[in-house]
Amino acid sequence: MNDITRYFDRIDSLIRHSFCVNDQVTYQLWTQSAGAIEGVLHFYDSSRLEFTEIVRLTERKLYKQRYRYQYVLHDQQRFRYDNAPHHLHLSTFPHHKHDERGQIVAAEEVSLAEVL
Repeated sequence: MNDITRYFDRIDSLIRHSFCVNDQVTYQLWTQSAGAIEGVLHFYDSSRLEFTEIVRLTERKLYKQRYRYQYVLHDQQRFRYDNAPHHLHLSTFPHHKHDERGQIVAAEEVSLAEVL
């Protein structure tokens, strides 16, 4: 990959081929190698996936500087994956998951495709 817009195109295609019924997604291109994606995907069961990615392209490799994927059903968070650096004790630091009970557990980095 040599341009961040190619990654944006892949995300757009992934969303178009998902089970969402409505989407509100914003793509911000800061430079050819940096940008952000923010959005909400709505599904048939009235659930939604809220997400943010801040991405950089370095030496043809994509790096997610920051991400958050939060799944909400009936206005209650079911889970959230993110890499906010505030759980130093986890083996997967900074990556972690917030489960529906509010517990914070170790989790590897995930992608939007994996969450969908």
